[in-house]
Amino acid sequence: MSCLASPKVAFHTLGCKVNYYETEALRGLFRREGFELVDFREKADVYVINTCTVTHLADRKSRQAVRRAKKRNPASIVAVIGCYPQVNPGAPAFLPEADVVAGTSERLMLPALVRRKLEGEDISPQVSPYGQGALFEDLPWVPEQERTRAFLKIQDGCNQFCSFCIVPLARGPLRSLPFEKGTEYLCEIGRSGYREVILTGIHLGLYGVDLDPPSSLASFLADAVKIPGIERIRLSSIEPTDFHDELIGVIKENEKICRHLHIP
Repeated sequence: MSCLASPKVAFHTLGCKVNYYETEALRGLFRREGFELVDFREKADVYVINTCTVTHLADRKSRQAVRRAKKRNPASIVAVIGCYPQVNPGAPAFLPEADVVAGTSERLMLPALVRRKLEGEDISPQVSPYGQGALFEDLPWVPEQERTRAFLKIQDGCNQFCSFCIVPLARGPLRSLPFEKGTEYLCEIGRSGYREVILTGIHLGLYGVDLDPPSSLASFLADAVKIPGIERIRLSSIEPTDFHDELIGVIKENEKICRHLHIP
């Protein structure tokens, strides 16, 4: 398989809008590295499964997707990434179909890991525990021809540690995309012809509190509405406790911000 000039790669995503954004970014990275993108239902040389672990059902669906990919092409390389291996670092032991394993902070290196595996190298699981100094993993925005709306992840992680929720273990501490970088991506989205953008994150309402100097979602929105070409801005989901006067004021004063708010 190492002699393939343009290996075929297919993606399958489970879980939240953040996962879907990250998969689209990875598609762009793999395309840039010379891979040919194909549908997950087709026979591919590489299958990438971006997993979810928020429930036992999500765990099971993740495992099923891995086995389905390997069954479709037993000679393929199956990469298992995301929340499931991050929370279950022992997953490779009971997922023999997984050839490459990476958590939620190692995705930028995934194309290189897959290339090395295609060349016959054994790849150890790439899953690192999060510390309080964790940085935002800037998976670059890439245009997606099949979509009319652009997604942009501007926040990751959560510090709440609610008793019923595993997300902080899967995603690490709260981290924000730098303000200037977010504006840069929005300008690129506008220039690419997208008229609507959906801002997404794990705890979106607390965007910016970790930046230096601190910022806020309201401040980011106030700048976002000024970007040429973008006519509508949506928030993927936001906690009720994160509604405050500044945010409500920005939404009220700007018709570009859609009045539809999803409560997670």
